[in-house]
Amino acid sequence: DGTPHYAIGLLIGMVTWSFFSEATSMGMMSIVSRGDLLRKLNFSKEIIVISSVVGASINYVINLLVVFVFALVNGVNFSLGWLTVIPLFAELFLFSAGIAFVLATLFVKYRDIGPIWEVVMQAGMYATPIILQRGQVKIAKLMMLNPLAQIIQDLRHFIVFSGSLRGWDLIGHKAIAIIPYFLPFVIFAIGYYIFHHQAKKFAEIL
Repeated sequence: DGTPHYAIGLLIGMVTWSFFSEATSMGMMSIVSRGDLLRKLNFSKEIIVISSVVGASINYVINLLVVFVFALVNGVNFSLGWLTVIPLFAELFLFSAGIAFVLATLFVKYRDIGPIWEVVMQAGMYATPIILQRGQVKIAKLMMLNPLAQIIQDLRHFIVFSGSLRGWDLIGHKAIAIIPYFLPFVIFAIGYYIFHHQAKKFAEIL
């Protein structure tokens, strides 16, 4: 790939995907792994799932710092564009937490969802531009509707190389391009609603 600082862009894709994988997997198992606590205490169950995502966030921040140092050593110029990592991370956090809420709810009743999610994650890697960076080649619009794909492309654009097209640019149509930026909020709201609606039954099932 002729993209400048290809290795840095690759690392950003890898650590972002690793965060999503860790956050959703840990969030999925968080309620079941604390079954004894849920039966003894009455408190907001949402805290358990969010704490799992926060734990993954700490690892992500550490990994990003390493990537940033590696980027500076390899000649990537620091700019104010790096600050876009804050809103992009907020988007990533909401998306991951929303998925984690749904998975945690399902996992309480259906333990087989674990290996199924592993298969979904493997398939998801092909729907996310982690290894292949197509800075000058149009990525399929359907792929870029995936918020993870949009987040990774935006991180590469603002942090690594401004010539890397953003998710917005790759989709092209403005009305459609806003979808991946809006989806994390929708998914978080849906995930929270499903989890909150079922949370009162967790102690009985566990």
